[in-house]
Amino acid sequence: MRNHFVPQHYLDGFTNPATAMIKVYPKGNTATFEASTTNVGLEKGYYTDEAEKYLTEEIEERGNPVLDKIRQGNSISSSDKRALSEYISALIKRGPWGKKFFQERAPIVSEELIRHFRGEGNRRARTNPSRASHYDKRVREIESFLVAVQDDPPREVWESTFAPDTTPRLIDALDSMTWVLLVRRQSVFLTNDNPVFLPGIGLGKRKSEFSFPISSNVVLWGSWRTDLNEGYLEAEKNIIIQLNRRIGATVIRHLFAGFEQEWISRIMTKVVNFKPLQIPKWCSRRVSESYDFGTDT
Repeated sequence: MRNHFVPQHYLDGFTNPATAMIKVYPKGNTATFEASTTNVGLEKGYYTDEAEKYLTEEIEERGNPVLDKIRQGNSISSSDKRALSEYISALIKRGPWGKKFFQERAPIVSEELIRHFRGEGNRRARTNPSRASHYDKRVREIESFLVAVQDDPPREVWESTFAPDTTPRLIDALDSMTWVLLVRRQSVFLTNDNPVFLPGIGLGKRKSEFSFPISSNVVLWGSWRTDLNEGYLEAEKNIIIQLNRRIGATVIRHLFAGFEQEWISRIMTKVVNFKPLQIPKWCSRRVSESYDFGTDT
């Protein structure tokens, strides 16, 4: 079974309206191509059937209507914001970057779990000395298992992290930030197979932010700014450039666009140092809850 690690409905927001096709820019390769969204952002046997079903029914079916609302320029509710926060969290973990990050973290997590179970075994042995040998045996069995799988953790363990309750702090942070939807009537925004931009400083600091392209016309930008209202804001040229450079710098395999420009291939070779988006305070007066995506005249 072929599994989309970048959801097809998400990619549909970046197709060329005239052809319903998406332009694909492979990383490290100048041979671009057009494809249907049914045939990109996927890999055969990437998930188990259970994970595919969970992502479709529990994450995407709640997140897709919110994506559609934003793509239509409509306002979103607090429950919509929560659903999209959970969607974004799962998108971070399910893609190639998230999978690689999980595999690299597995030995560290394994050692943390070993220390935890050793401490728990010792605690129980002190509380119930007659069962000390039993606890010691169980701890050694757990240690043996964790050591055996730490370099190649079972896929099901990674898939279990997709559930929102495995990263509540991440979702709470996303949900609590100020969301501004940066828009242009023309198709100007790009996406990739690792579309959620999170700076290395995390989300807990005052200058923390994230960006997430919703379509060729809209990017979601979240920050801890309290001087901005939530809603839609026309994106200036320098902001568009900065957002697209983030996408170019974080590609794992492919960059996607609804249009073709020579500069798109080049931005994947540029190193981008994180700089918060410079949205001036006076822009808060221009933010509106909804946006008209009508054609420019």
